[in-house]
Amino acid sequence: MLKSRNILGALAAALLALLLVAACGGDGGSVATNTPTRSASGTVNPGTTPASGGGGKTEAYTKEEVTFIPPSQFGQLLVPLKIGDTLKVSVKVRSSVVGAGDTQGQNRGDAGIIMAINDPLGSQLLLTGQDIEHTQEITADVEGEHVMAFQNSFPLAAMIVTTKYSVNQ
Repeated sequence: MLKSRNILGALAAALLALLLVAACGGDGGSVATNTPTRSASGTVNPGTTPASGGGGKTEAYTKEEVTFIPPSQFGQLLVPLKIGDTLKVSVKVRSSVVGAGDTQGQNRGDAGIIMAINDPLGSQLLLTGQDIEHTQEITADVEGEHVMAFQNSFPLAAMIVTTKYSVNQ
């Protein structure tokens, strides 16, 4: 049973990575002029992105989003960040199964959501998985829209993901 969970977790992570690549689009490798790029040495060339309007960091703010994710589907949130911005994300997952009571904790979305945060270049900054509640923090090293993606690994239950995130708080 434990071995099959590990295999399912690995498959879910691979599926999430494929979905994130598909969601970000692309035409086989060309890079638009306003997209940040990474040089061969690994340094970042920020480009001109919507989040770059002026120097310095993004003004501090906090936001809460509720995302409904159908069975075996994914959802995403886009957060514009500047280089050096800190993004702190708190996630709570709740299962949405008709008739499932919460008296024994059955309605909590146990092991149902995998979360990833990718930068505008598609580099994965964070991959967490299958916790009912967790808080994570990243610091942006590339300007642009960062993607918070959530994969519902349950084939029969929808998930409700409450995401509270703050920038530079």
